[in-house]
Amino acid sequence: MLNRLVSSFVGAMLVMAPSAPAASEHDECQVIESWNCGSGAYVEIPSALRDVVAIDAGDIFTVALRSNGQVVAWGNPPNDPVEVTGGPWSQPYPLPQEAQFRATAIAAGQEHGTILADDGTLYDWHQDFTPAHFVHPGEYANVIELAAGGDGPIQDLWNGQPHYPFLLVLHEGGTITALGDNVAGTLGNTDFSIQALPDFPSPVEAIAAGRNHALALTDQGLVVGWGSNDHGETTIPAVLRGDGVIAIGVGKDHSLAVRSNGSVVAWGANDHGQCDVPGDLSGVVAVAGGEGHSIALRSDGTVVAWGSNEFGQCDLPSMPGAVQAVACGRWHSVALGAGGTIAAWGDDRFGQSSVNPIVQEDLAKIRSLAVGAGHRLALQADGSVIAWGDNQNGQADVPADLAETIAIAAGNSHSLALESSGAVVAWGDNSTGQCDVPSQVEDAVAIAAGHEHSLALLSSGSVLAWGENGASQCEVPAGLTDVVAIAAGEEHSLALRMNGTIVAWGSNTFGQVEPPSALENIRAIAAGRRHSLAVRNDGVMFAWGANNWKQCELPADLPSVVSVQAGERYSLARTGDGRIITWGDCGERRPGPPIFVRHYSATYPIDVDGNVLVSAGPTEIMAIRDACPPCSPADFNRDDTVDELDLAFFFAVLGQPCLEDLSDACSADLNHDGGVGLDDLSRLLRHWGPCGLRRVPVLHATE
Repeated sequence: MLNRLVSSFVGAMLVMAPSAPAASEHDECQVIESWNCGSGAYVEIPSALRDVVAIDAGDIFTVALRSNGQVVAWGNPPNDPVEVTGGPWSQPYPLPQEAQFRATAIAAGQEHGTILADDGTLYDWHQDFTPAHFVHPGEYANVIELAAGGDGPIQDLWNGQPHYPFLLVLHEGGTITALGDNVAGTLGNTDFSIQALPDFPSPVEAIAAGRNHALALTDQGLVVGWGSNDHGETTIPAVLRGDGVIAIGVGKDHSLAVRSNGSVVAWGANDHGQCDVPGDLSGVVAVAGGEGHSIALRSDGTVVAWGSNEFGQCDLPSMPGAVQAVACGRWHSVALGAGGTIAAWGDDRFGQSSVNPIVQEDLAKIRSLAVGAGHRLALQADGSVIAWGDNQNGQADVPADLAETIAIAAGNSHSLALESSGAVVAWGDNSTGQCDVPSQVEDAVAIAAGHEHSLALLSSGSVLAWGENGASQCEVPAGLTDVVAIAAGEEHSLALRMNGTIVAWGSNTFGQVEPPSALENIRAIAAGRRHSLAVRNDGVMFAWGANNWKQCELPADLPSVVSVQAGERYSLARTGDGRIITWGDCGERRPGPPIFVRHYSATYPIDVDGNVLVSAGPTEIMAIRDACPPCSPADFNRDDTVDELDLAFFFAVLGQPCLEDLSDACSADLNHDGGVGLDDLSRLLRHWGPCGLRRVPVLHATE
């Protein structure tokens, strides 16, 4: 009886034109996440940072905390005669990956930083190879402020010029924990050690750390200093004794305090005029100091700077609205504005003042992402393509005459776009002919980019390949037909046929073109540099090929997989429970000597909830997170009600497989088993009605 009711109802509803899910139509809800797989470091995105909640600055780098718990850092490490660290500005330091998307507080010191995770764990990281990251487990859940200080060379040799980092931790009860030490304490001079905390007359409510000294502000408005006093930086001026102070700050060797009347007092090193406070300065609520300059934030959100201006660190730029917080590096300054935007100015020799330089303000709802070795592509809902990042070979120069695009792909240094007409357009590096699209490529329905070769799937179910062919990766097997999906690795290619079997060709040095025997009922494939991945209809995943980074060792507790992608030496899966899980060379890039391997496999999965789209590049991951998800998974059109419109959309994709993250079928695959079936219908019916009023619809038969 139910079948007859449903059939009758469907027959009436399918005359309507069901609309696609509205998830892609809410660009204000799209949040772009991006990180380096080996370090967790932030990777530039095509929109301005607007969700920063905290800032700090090290000597030659800047660090910010986003509202999603991701730590953003930029500024290259200095050149190292033994080994150059880091890489492009988007991967400045080996940040502790396990703290990413979980951070609640940050601090930046001379050449190091600290992240406080949501479980109370502190992660210390260093911009160079030594010392290694250090973890202070789960004892800091009650922390209200961090302050990082210390001394060390700006240009460092791995074989070891000494570093003297220290960290102050302020707890809710007004007590301080000192981790590490300054030069004096490390060399045994306990009188000037940071560890030798003074007696505080009352609970502490603010802390600040310099090169070798520190300040604390008590809840009675008293300032206490300790550590080095070589420049008089810890000798509190008489004018502040017994007077109410509301804020403190420090530079390398000087100190700052804001009095209750809004005036500023500065003392300590003054070789650049950093303590020569402007006479008319008033209404100040916060201060910060660098090597030879100081800045003050006034109650009206404006900023004043004085002292050394050798690198323009006192030349204030256009501020991002009313400023809420300020910070100083050695020769640069940073301001956090309303709405979480950032401005930075001053020394930029290491990229420390280059705040997210790629800005595309008119993003039109991103539908697809592609990540190359150093460049990135985004396909917008209006069919336009934007590109940014490395452009040495023109791979980020999107052709001006590119027509409406329906798919994109990124190789090592080349880019592909599939136009709605079925034509394929290529640009960028063409050293091996990877951009010489064959004239036979017509009516294409899918594209894939390998390291230096390209693939196109035609509507006839056949595959064409061009570009580098040193390992026969472009020699498509004769008679290959009925293909529904393609993938390209460094020197091998994969094709998924309609019957659920895989055909592979090209390099087989690591067995990457030898799928496990009797592999069938496959619905998704991916190719890494030298390994291959596949997902079966039931969500079970398979991996084969190179495994030197354990990229083919599937996690023992891997749940049902929705979609899969492969990086250079890692694997990524989106699972039915809404997570992104990675393994292989997607762990922390640990400090260490250059002669040793410093990449380690992930020992835990990275879980980034709420992502509706993800793209795995050789070493970077980008994702789109839905910041305002529907009230119910079955509310496909986001009208806060699961009703006939959603049911009509469901039946329009019934029986279709889930092959792409943002495809209509994946949206309707409510149980994440890889396809839209009647089991998904039962889930839809359980969510029927307005959100919060779960009831089964009453269907009336029409005889």
